[in-house]
Amino acid sequence: TPVVIVEAPDTSAYDRALAQVADKVADELSISSPELALTIATAVENASAEFDLNPWLIVSLIRIESYGNPTAVSKVGALGLTQIMPVTGKEIAGDLHLAEYDLFDPATNVRMGAYYLGQLLERFEGNERAALAAYNYGPTAVARMLRNGEPIPKVYAGKILQTLASL
Repeated sequence: TPVVIVEAPDTSAYDRALAQVADKVADELSISSPELALTIATAVENASAEFDLNPWLIVSLIRIESYGNPTAVSKVGALGLTQIMPVTGKEIAGDLHLAEYDLFDPATNVRMGAYYLGQLLERFEGNERAALAAYNYGPTAVARMLRNGEPIPKVYAGKILQTLASL
């Protein structure tokens, strides 16, 4: 009987594509470290697939939230690339069954931020402007505004959507 040797799948095409994405992420976020750009690109790729999100929406969110700084801390205490508040991080960790997590770890932060954005998109029935406003102002506040017929804040969501359109 002839022996059939099965070759391993060619991952070089995927690696090349990921490297191109990492280069674009590095340019978009002004990241000088190729390793960090690749880490973020990989995290975005994984999170977008896991939560069915546009990867460039996640990159746009990161650009506006932290400009690619994984150790960013906002004046109100939001942490990491996607600027997650510690209390929100604890809730997300529970949803994702994470016993331990580090909001300054790029892969963890991107996954948690993407999960949260996906939850907001679901809550606001795919309305990106409302979901993005809720990411920044809180879902309860945005839901109240919509319920009361008030306009939702447009600047934050507009910056992200404008960045997304330019990619």
